[in-house]
Amino acid sequence: MNKFCMPFKMNKKYNSEIKEFSINYKDNPEQLANFLSFVDNEQRVNIKITELTQEIVDELILIKTKDPNTNFALAVMTPSTLLMFKEQLNNAKIPYYIDFTCDNLSFFLYLTRLEVCDIVIGGDLGFQIKDVSKVAHDNSINVRVRCNIAQFILNEEPTIDNIVSFFIRPEDMDTYAEYVDTFEFFDPESKSYNLDTIYEIYAKDKKWSGLLSEIIWNYIDDTDNYYLVPNFVDRRLNCGKRCALGKCKLCYELNNLAKTMKEKQIVIKAT
Repeated sequence: MNKFCMPFKMNKKYNSEIKEFSINYKDNPEQLANFLSFVDNEQRVNIKITELTQEIVDELILIKTKDPNTNFALAVMTPSTLLMFKEQLNNAKIPYYIDFTCDNLSFFLYLTRLEVCDIVIGGDLGFQIKDVSKVAHDNSINVRVRCNIAQFILNEEPTIDNIVSFFIRPEDMDTYAEYVDTFEFFDPESKSYNLDTIYEIYAKDKKWSGLLSEIIWNYIDDTDNYYLVPNFVDRRLNCGKRCALGKCKLCYELNNLAKTMKEKQIVIKAT
């Protein structure tokens, strides 16, 4: 069964099914301790922190000391502050990772040596998922991906090349599940974007018969997923994004084919 992570919100429909929640640290250790005791220990809480301080580390160690079964990990935005407290966190058995998309091999190598519990794979590195997954798992590191956002290198700004950005369609979840440990949902906090609905599409339906832009944030092309060929994912898994070097045009061709098929109302079904 695929493991999903969503931002925690009270009284959401699928809270009992979600294996991981993410929350922002509010500099209130008592409130955090109460929340962690409220969540089922089988559900991990990822505590998002911009910069670690000695005070925060002491508070977290105290929480872990009082209840060793408390299930949480630190999702830190600033690697330099994590380095300062790495030994203390390891001694307290508090897992941690960098809450920042790893999109190149140099950063990936750095993270494997940092002894993180997870690595968030995305961008160009998302097209080497087989290779990076093997290295990560050989180092006892979990692989995370943000599946519902089209990811680009330059501040993740939309470009005309949406089809060769890294994203995961609902139909491709089981294929990626062989290499990915946790599928994390990007939350744009938009009233027009319902994460419960997105969860249903990815976790339950595992298919989408509409525009990719309707479910994948940051995707601005008019690609209709209903007309993309069923094996669209196969060549993207570990292609190394050869299109950037002019060595492949398959995704562009399949996108154009889908638009032509939509015009002619032709559908290729999976066998």
